[in-house]
Amino acid sequence: MLGFLLVTLMSEVASAPFLFVFVLVVLMATGVLSVDEALEGFGNSDVVTIAALYSLAKGIQQSTLLTYAVKYLLGRPGSLYSALLRLCIPVMVLSTMLSSTSIISILAPVVNSWSGSIGIAPSLIFLPLGYSSILGGSWTLIGASANLLVASLASHADEPTELGFFDAAPVGIPVAIVGLIYLVVGAKFLLPNKKATDIEGGNIRKYSTAMHLPTGSSAAGKSIAAAKLSEIPGVQLFEIQRGTQVVALPEDDYILEEGDVLFFSGAIETVLEKLYKTRGLLPVASAQASKLSKRANKRVLLTAIVSKDSRLVGRTCTEVRFRQRYNAVILAVHRGGEDLNMPITEVEFDGGDGLVIEATRAFQSHQDVEQDFVLVSPVGAKMSSVLDTGFPYHAGIAVVCILFIALTSAAKVVPLSLSVIASVIVMIMCRILTTRQAFGAISIGSITIIGISLALSTALVNTHVAHNVAATLLSIFHYGGQIGILSGIFFTTALLATLVSPQAAVSLIFPIAYAIPADSDVTRREMLVTLIMAANCSVMTPWSRSSNLMISESGGYSTKHFLIFGAPLSLIMMLITIPFIYYVPLYID
Repeated sequence: MLGFLLVTLMSEVASAPFLFVFVLVVLMATGVLSVDEALEGFGNSDVVTIAALYSLAKGIQQSTLLTYAVKYLLGRPGSLYSALLRLCIPVMVLSTMLSSTSIISILAPVVNSWSGSIGIAPSLIFLPLGYSSILGGSWTLIGASANLLVASLASHADEPTELGFFDAAPVGIPVAIVGLIYLVVGAKFLLPNKKATDIEGGNIRKYSTAMHLPTGSSAAGKSIAAAKLSEIPGVQLFEIQRGTQVVALPEDDYILEEGDVLFFSGAIETVLEKLYKTRGLLPVASAQASKLSKRANKRVLLTAIVSKDSRLVGRTCTEVRFRQRYNAVILAVHRGGEDLNMPITEVEFDGGDGLVIEATRAFQSHQDVEQDFVLVSPVGAKMSSVLDTGFPYHAGIAVVCILFIALTSAAKVVPLSLSVIASVIVMIMCRILTTRQAFGAISIGSITIIGISLALSTALVNTHVAHNVAATLLSIFHYGGQIGILSGIFFTTALLATLVSPQAAVSLIFPIAYAIPADSDVTRREMLVTLIMAANCSVMTPWSRSSNLMISESGGYSTKHFLIFGAPLSLIMMLITIPFIYYVPLYID
């Protein structure tokens, strides 16, 4: 079953939560796990803590703490190096208490506006922003859900090991310092220096949209050139559909007729400001937009990125009843520069798709938006529109809650789960957060994976798979001694975290890694810190974590950019982590 789960996760035949549930059911049906063992993880206090952390992050987002911090810390730097230092250092510190997803979702529109105001391309800023949040997240148990998952699995093992709140910090901080130097210096040489509308190769970051010629259109009977459709800068007409007839890349002398559906691609600003105002054409989505419950002057234009675990993935706009569900209409779709030659209602959503949406102002507070989209922001958002929300005392309450959690957890005065839940309750009582927002912020998919991880670990131990695989890994890596063993576990975990997700990597590797110290000189605490650092090494693909999808869209990156900029960072993390653990005697059981 371990091999089946690994192969299906990497091939993405279904969502990760579904695959974990399927494997759990099979393990119960075959008698490998009892019902009590299978469901034990969902009663674990650490699972409750992780769920509460999602609510806490939402509360901090609502408090505008980060945007106030950004307002006073960023300023107007005189160079790229200065800009990255001003941005990345505070983000590293904040990410010790907040997930990278929460930080990027709050800062993306602010940083995008800030980069424009200081004349630095967003493509030089967003990957360092995202990676600095990942580096800082390795310092504490709550900096990333994978960290808390490692601690939870270790505390419930047959021979339990307790990890402290800051136990990974002695390794995480040196890694972050060296990583920061790389981010600041390497951005100029390894990242594309493009405008916000550009991606690799100098092409426009393309959004595809469909227009049609209504009855009585002034463009009917004219050629494409005469209708001036080939003169719109930054927009390409790449296909025309007339009934069952399809014309790809039509010539300028092609004569248009009423009812023709024209497919365009281009920068979203140009699509909205030029194409949508072209005489004789109407957006195909206008028919749906007319059915929204609010008048046009009560609506907003938003960009949103589809989460890889969204219920929309693999389904069309019609199948999910998008307008009815969200009271919103999709105007354009961006998928890695690909021209989508079909009506938007027929496009099957994929994780990472960028959507331009016309919606009511209540869209962002809709209960399903938090789970289905990883980033929602106004089109052309300005920094002032982000900073003018909330109340200053809300930010102060958020600071108090963060300090309360950090201090009580470090001193072991109050259990981590209790301090996080208490902070969420305080935020609700102070009206920073509503109860609906608190529960809506919880990622059901992640909680499902984490809850099942304890059962999966038990199954791997009960069936001796963990011991056998551990013995095999020892036979392969023992020639390198302790460094060789730690390097093998780090590389394997980091690879899975990059190809699948950090939580899935920890779930699969933990029982194997935890069995190794019994037959080697590696201590369990050394192994656990190695797992935490490796799980946070998911920086080479955009799909491995939600924050990577966000920065992919905001910075206009392709997978190539993640690989080019992320591979050296992964190597740095490994080359600092392993020798530091080996030579500095911090983690002796």
